[in-house]
Amino acid sequence: MIQLSTKRGTTKLFYDIYLLKERELRLHKQKVLELEKSIEKGFNNSLCNKKYNIVSIRHQQLKKTIKNLKMLRIELDKLNF
Repeated sequence: MIQLSTKRGTTKLFYDIYLLKERELRLHKQKVLELEKSIEKGFNNSLCNKKYNIVSIRHQQLKKTIKNLKMLRIELDKLNF
């Protein structure tokens, strides 16, 4: 019984983390697009460029995290966990 509840808990925790990261990725993608438009329009270029660089880096980190989560899910499935 304990193993079954642990499996469910792990699956739910994994799914919740995945959903949070997906949501955060969408938000950062939207921010990247908004900052690209601001840079094109020339609004306070140095500030927009710095914000864009920070948001772009975070966007790339999130994409890598989601990829790693998918790989972890595959490994967990292989273990029948």
